[in-house]
Amino acid sequence: MGVDGPSPVHLSSPLDTWHTPLISTADRSPQYHYLPSHLPPRSPQHHYLCLTTLSPLNARPPLRPHHSHHQEAETRRESHTTTLLRHPTRRLRGKVAAAAAAAAMSLSSPKQPETPVSVSKSSAQHDATPSPSSLTPLAAQTTPGDKVSTIKQGTTRDETKATDGGREEGDTSQSQEQPCDLILECVADMDACFKAFDKDEDGFLNQSEFSALCRALFRNERGKPYPVETSMLNTIFAIFDTNKDHVIDKEEFRYCWQKWIKQVVRPVTALVIVDVQNDFISGSLALYNCPAGHHGEEVIPPINRMLDENRFDVVVYSLDWHPDNHVSFIDNVHMRPLHSSCKLTSEETQVYDTVIFDVNNDGTPMEQKLWPRHCVQNTWGAELHEDLKVAEDAILVYKGTDPDTDSYSVFWDNNKKFHTTLNEELQKRGVTDVFVCGVAYDVCVAATTKHAIEEGYRTILIDDGCRGVSEEDIMITREHITANQGLVVHSSQVKNLATGRDRPPVLAYKLALELSKKTKKK
Repeated sequence: MGVDGPSPVHLSSPLDTWHTPLISTADRSPQYHYLPSHLPPRSPQHHYLCLTTLSPLNARPPLRPHHSHHQEAETRRESHTTTLLRHPTRRLRGKVAAAAAAAAMSLSSPKQPETPVSVSKSSAQHDATPSPSSLTPLAAQTTPGDKVSTIKQGTTRDETKATDGGREEGDTSQSQEQPCDLILECVADMDACFKAFDKDEDGFLNQSEFSALCRALFRNERGKPYPVETSMLNTIFAIFDTNKDHVIDKEEFRYCWQKWIKQVVRPVTALVIVDVQNDFISGSLALYNCPAGHHGEEVIPPINRMLDENRFDVVVYSLDWHPDNHVSFIDNVHMRPLHSSCKLTSEETQVYDTVIFDVNNDGTPMEQKLWPRHCVQNTWGAELHEDLKVAEDAILVYKGTDPDTDSYSVFWDNNKKFHTTLNEELQKRGVTDVFVCGVAYDVCVAATTKHAIEEGYRTILIDDGCRGVSEEDIMITREHITANQGLVVHSSQVKNLATGRDRPPVLAYKLALELSKKTKKK
């Protein structure tokens, strides 16, 4: 079955060398595919890009082929909004009815998403000749670097129809009880939205009118308004009342519309799947041997289900990818000097102890938790679990490659000295919402959600898609997320959040606060 492709393409940067086997394929039907642990004979059903950081190209996680037979779907945000507009709703006031109708007409015509993600079409020519931009390296850390690579393929994930409050199209039962969603009815027309809430028709939105807009914006998937604290409404109003004249004029509303309302209604989403690797599930650091006694394989069904049911704009998989002499391995504790402040000797240390190293022999302390040897590069333990689906056009982040520094987060190493370029890639795609799941809940997942919040993303942790080490630390992780305008949700809630049907106030508030920070920096 092997077929020859073009010669490998080499692109160099000061730190990274790309080696890119390019496979032409006319059959784009598989929705998920699985990577071999070494470069296999070229097959028309494998299409991938590999990034190495001055190291041999000899490892990728092996997984079994999985075929999906979903049909090509329209762009998610366009389909979601136009479907909602077809449902019976109460009429707008007379003065905005015409504008709302124009908005619906403009939405019904095909258009590109505002922040398109690079996707492949079913074209052998495109597969064989990717554009240079599609080969942009994702250098995982500046120096020394963890590794990130992308998997290139088409987009065929089935898009489930968005329905009004969970009812199928044409079902008018209880339609009169369904609240009118003015925001969605006017979503394509800023002027219509402004007029709908400018009740005194003075050309401004006062605080009361803007609060009414917010209450219309903050609704769950059934159209029911969320309760909103007055202090939150006041803060959001103050953020967009940039000239502090106690009203929002048309120019201020334009900024609010472009940067806030449209992002809340049409979020751009990334699913970050953290370290679902063999060693954490049934290998040397299996979670069932840790204090919480969790079973890591339990994260796989909800993750696979989310990939089937949702069309995320970006999907990211991270992998611990440690060298044999990594600082986190307890059997390597003797390889580095301990700092004078460390209360343990090398001989006294046990698994899960935290020691203080003086890695550079310069007196600089570095805390490190000691783990069993795990996820060593090019071993079975470092491979993604065979039952985990790998979405097409996924980004792979290889972290923990520096022997002297551990890297829990998919964004930064533990000392926050070197960062991956994942943040830049998400920003380039206009991502607003980051959904996080995987293992371990209170270690790498916790660090990733913490950094996602710090980088300004609306961050949602998927509780049933995570398993961890310590129940106490898992509780601390949840509390940190909710205390910093994040959400902890069940996987069944993800679809409505990702499509903008469910719009909790806390996520909108987070976005407004981030816009305020950016404005102050200017």
